[in-house]
Amino acid sequence: MTKRYTSLSFLFSICFLLFGKPGYTQEIITESPQLKHLTFNENDGLLIDRMNSMIFDTNNWLWLSGINSTNSDYKLRKTKINIQRFNGEAFYNVSLPEESLNNSDFVFLKKRTDNLFYVNFIKKKGEPNLYLLNPSTLDFQKIKIPKQNSLENEVVNLFPYNNYYFVFVNNKNSTSLYKLSDDLKFTYLSTFSKMKGLFRFNFKKMEDSFSDGFTHTETITINTKGILLTNRST
Repeated sequence: MTKRYTSLSFLFSICFLLFGKPGYTQEIITESPQLKHLTFNENDGLLIDRMNSMIFDTNNWLWLSGINSTNSDYKLRKTKINIQRFNGEAFYNVSLPEESLNNSDFVFLKKRTDNLFYVNFIKKKGEPNLYLLNPSTLDFQKIKIPKQNSLENEVVNLFPYNNYYFVFVNNKNSTSLYKLSDDLKFTYLSTFSKMKGLFRFNFKKMEDSFSDGFTHTETITINTKGILLTNRST
């Protein structure tokens, strides 16, 4: 039976989650007044040492995504993308689409309001892969990412806003913005000058716009119609 987490009784090691280094064991620490202090690592089946995402599904499974590698593997770019799910007692590996396993450097999970997940595989070289994952059946559905001027896409990033997602797509010349509905239809909104480091952006929702104030070089604000309101150096 799935173990229910009382008051989000997981307390995660922030240093490892945000700044985990290859070759170091990723640790998840649990603590609450009702539970004993527990630490999980690779000996318990946790096979991710550079964490990209953590999401709970509606059945209280914790989903984890990221990279598993040693120091030597990382230097040789021999990294393995992993997605695991955890029920409070054991970690279970999720079989990934074969296409996503080739040279992927990051894998991000985004939860929809219907409990399905967008899975974004990002490569430093080559086109990204985007899928819809059903956490109940473990089925992946490939999503066709639109292209501008037939140019190869480089990076994709998704941000939730109400009941849909905004999707940024980089090619070698520019960044395009789309709205993605639950039926997987893309609506084109606008195109901007290329946003570098797009996969690191973390937009925050505002009343009728969203903004990223955490990039190293600029603050970007875009309204829900795709109009760029602010793009200034900090």
